[in-house]
Amino acid sequence: MVFWSPDGQFIGFCVGVKLKKVSARGGTPLPICDVPGLHAATWSQDGVIVASTGWFTPSWVITVGTGIKTPLPQTPIPKFLPDGKHVLHLSHDTKTQALWVSVADYATGQSTALMPTQTQVVFVPDEQESSHGYLISGKNATLLAQRFDANTLRVSGEPVPVAENVPFFANGWSDFDASAGMLMYTTGSPRAQLTWLDRHGRQTGVLGEPQHIWGFFRLSPDGRKVAADVFDTSEGATQIWVYDVSTGAGERVTFESNFEGQPVWSPDGRRLAYCSAQQNTPPQLRMKRVTDHGAGERFPATVFQTPYDWSSDGKWVIYTEGGKPPQEIWAASVADRARWKKAGRRYDTGPRTSGSARGRYLPCRSARARKPPCRDCPVCSRLEASPCGTRCPHPF
Repeated sequence: MVFWSPDGQFIGFCVGVKLKKVSARGGTPLPICDVPGLHAATWSQDGVIVASTGWFTPSWVITVGTGIKTPLPQTPIPKFLPDGKHVLHLSHDTKTQALWVSVADYATGQSTALMPTQTQVVFVPDEQESSHGYLISGKNATLLAQRFDANTLRVSGEPVPVAENVPFFANGWSDFDASAGMLMYTTGSPRAQLTWLDRHGRQTGVLGEPQHIWGFFRLSPDGRKVAADVFDTSEGATQIWVYDVSTGAGERVTFESNFEGQPVWSPDGRRLAYCSAQQNTPPQLRMKRVTDHGAGERFPATVFQTPYDWSSDGKWVIYTEGGKPPQEIWAASVADRARWKKAGRRYDTGPRTSGSARGRYLPCRSARARKPPCRDCPVCSRLEASPCGTRCPHPF
């Protein structure tokens, strides 16, 4: 992601963990400091950057000139107000699972909720450097303008619609921005079509109807069905659909939360493992029969669980913990939800990874050595002593 300095002379951006700035006219980027996992940032006229690293980790207050940074309570998708002291950001009501627009004093960390929302928020002054203006935010794919006094930190009046059909995501992210006298946003979403290709790259058919966004998708073991997570821009939600290969007919199979995705088939093709998340909470591992329209069966909750394979006998679901690489690989029992001891290393891997044809090996890349993919077993307690590629006694 990129962000502007308040005078428009510099652009801030991140490469890996390195936060940098570069002149808007071009030139050599200059380092500021290290910020692992930068998610969003805002820059004040006093030379201070508030950097958010997501919903589940603290934010940072960074002095641009020195690179000195201090921790700040979570301020997802921050935006400075004209005084350079207060920051608009999103917050999460754990009781109602709703998003709120909040304003924080970055010096003290104190935050106050202002109003409910479904997206990030931007302050648009009536004129340059004015403390009176509008808060622009989204609800049901419509951008709304609400009067706001940045001095008293109070909203007033009724919201007025200013744009329609603006996509948004359940974590509050929406593609719009504004400044004095100008609003920029995207509308709709180009629909994509799942398409069959032969080995020569020639199109041989299509599957299902075009959708706003296709996420992860997997072909069932018998090749008769496709499970895919589909994003709906009008609701900001992702759900899993199963499509019949022969007819192209699709059926939604998840109904529990506003994000359910990354499906993985069981070896017999009767069940799916997937991850499910309530609004702005870490995804958790779930499992259900394809024909069951109820809530998925739960596993012990930990941090950011993402499935990516099953054991060949269907007794274990292989998944990772950790939202960003490097991640840890775990295996959970389908029968009693017991979890195997974690692998002895961290890996750069992900939900697109799958096991070998006979299910004995898992391709992954060691985050420690940064070597090409190895074949360590995810549950073998002797990983630290075993070289990559050795056979493992576990039935994977």
